[in-house]
Amino acid sequence: MGDSKATRRATAPSGERAGDAPTPRDDPRETGVSRWLLIDGNRWAVSAGLLAVILAAFVALDVAGLLPITLSDPYLYLFSGLLTGNLTLVTVVLSINQLVLSRELGSVSDLEERLEDAIDYRRRVEKDVGEATAPVLPGDFLAFVYRNARTQAEELRGRVSGADDARPASDVAAFTDRFLDRIGAIERTLDRDDVDLIDALSASIAVDYSTQTHELSRLRERHEASLSEETKDTMDGLVQRLRQIEIAQQYFKTVYVQEELAYLSKALLYVGIPAEVISTMALLSIAVEMDVPARRLLTTGQLHVLLPVLTTVLFTPVVVLFTYVVRVATISRRTTPTSPFTVSTARSGEPGE
Repeated sequence: MGDSKATRRATAPSGERAGDAPTPRDDPRETGVSRWLLIDGNRWAVSAGLLAVILAAFVALDVAGLLPITLSDPYLYLFSGLLTGNLTLVTVVLSINQLVLSRELGSVSDLEERLEDAIDYRRRVEKDVGEATAPVLPGDFLAFVYRNARTQAEELRGRVSGADDARPASDVAAFTDRFLDRIGAIERTLDRDDVDLIDALSASIAVDYSTQTHELSRLRERHEASLSEETKDTMDGLVQRLRQIEIAQQYFKTVYVQEELAYLSKALLYVGIPAEVISTMALLSIAVEMDVPARRLLTTGQLHVLLPVLTTVLFTPVVVLFTYVVRVATISRRTTPTSPFTVSTARSGEPGE
């Protein structure tokens, strides 16, 4: 399968991202922080960060004297609402599990057909690139098809480098240079030893393959008379590699969404049940406090600490749901369905875009 991962990592600059020229799947306004929040960051770490912001906001309101520091009606309504809202997440969990299971379960013939389709795709890729066996891990397989696309692009650049007509040679070379820069950066990400499915998808969404295919077709049409048959065949081969990458990306996106939603349902149960118990205990404590003021157990200083922390903890299920859904939605929007058309994924004024 070519050069080793260790060799390629040794020559790759650390921290480099895919390509400099933006495609329709890149937002020029996106920073490393926003990309970490939307895609790359561990969802528990992102959730913890958002909860810290919520806690800081409540503390700021407390310091400004805008929070009631007694167990009174406002907290009764707040905790009652959070209790009801968190119970609703149980319905969300059941719906998510139903969605995931509907994709996983099926008759023997359905499962056999899906398996045969996946095997047939792997065999076509192996046949096209002349390899006996393609990798089975998502990151390794994407790296495999990217390397072959890079080889095809380098061959195309070599075929036009000595052409007599400078115009098509210049246009094709400009396209291949941009394409190779982008592919090289993606390969450096995929060649790490710790690449998982989300890392592979995060790297691969940097390129809009429908746009690249359309640009290749335009180049071929514009310089039809000047290009040799070998160059045209090489262009056709690169288009085929791009289609293979697009199909692999869409398949792995489907697998990722199923896994992410299944994990989200488990995460919501982990944080939802403790939140329900805490909110129920808080409601009962408020009821005792309001009915028997003489039995007050907590001092004002303790309430200054407890109430902001308790309120933040009760927001945990909603925050966890938010962080997972945002990443799934971002990945889904930036990996448009396989088709000969392309659309802009950025909408003016839309949050997170």
